[in-house]
Amino acid sequence: MLRKGGYLLIDDLHLHSVKELGRYLAKEPGFKLAFDLDKSLVFQKATEVRQLGKWNESPSILRLSEENRCRPNPFAL
Repeated sequence: MLRKGGYLLIDDLHLHSVKELGRYLAKEPGFKLAFDLDKSLVFQKATEVRQLGKWNESPSILRLSEENRCRPNPFAL
């Protein structure tokens, strides 16, 4: 529900899931990276749109899916 011009802070980039969230938002047209604070990122909302696009169509998700497509499944028995 963040409004246009609002800021979103993401902290603890050393955690994999948080780093992936940062990569995801960096590719989203509705967000612009405002500050890179080493272990934190601050994004500014650039649009009035109140929802992200479909997650499975995101450039970040598509890139990761392609990178991992041929790798062995680490959860396979």
